[in-house]
Amino acid sequence: MIATNDNELRRRWRRQVSSRSIYCPGRAPREGVALGFLIDGWRRDELVELRRLTTIVLFDERAANGRTSIRVLGYRPELVGQEILWTGPQALRLRKDLALPPRPLATGRRLDSRRRDLLELALRLDHRLSQAQRRLERLRHTEPRFPRVWAGFRPSVADQLISDAEQSPGNQLDLASLLAKLRREQDGLSLLPADWIGDDLPRATALFAEQSGLPARQAINAACDGRVPVSA
Repeated sequence: MIATNDNELRRRWRRQVSSRSIYCPGRAPREGVALGFLIDGWRRDELVELRRLTTIVLFDERAANGRTSIRVLGYRPELVGQEILWTGPQALRLRKDLALPPRPLATGRRLDSRRRDLLELALRLDHRLSQAQRRLERLRHTEPRFPRVWAGFRPSVADQLISDAEQSPGNQLDLASLLAKLRREQDGLSLLPADWIGDDLPRATALFAEQSGLPARQAINAACDGRVPVSA
């Protein structure tokens, strides 16, 4: 649930982040990375169009002056070849520091407190990462989970893909029947599991990420430079 106003979020920041800096000024960076997803717009469906999704990664980083920054990086997932790139330098769209007090109209590394959705998620990810420090052994063995991706095709294209699977050499009948069974409709498109499409994935009109069954906030084992493994 998003906080009602930015003043409430700034108070929460002071209780959660600023107080930690005051009482533990020389603290070591926390282990691991917190991972979540931000959805653009008000619409909240089980399947979210990939272009409306931002992968948010939060982690601690010790600066040269000894100060610990709380990096908040945002990546726009995109299709590269036949894979979905969830993170990576070319997908980076946002770079912030939660250790800096959020302010209205802030620019640069400081979070704009008017972006309540982003600030709310960053605070929740920060809290999740702090929780994970109590069970470091578990954190060190936890890998990230990414949404399952569905490829949206025009109905005629989906029909053709299923027909091609039926007629292709080899034992493709099971694949064709499974595709037909799993096929679902949304926004006038026929959706098929992207990881089963193979070379035809670039023919999709749109890609959708499935949110059901995915943890809202994850604490995972990753290097503190914010790199998270890519998943297809």
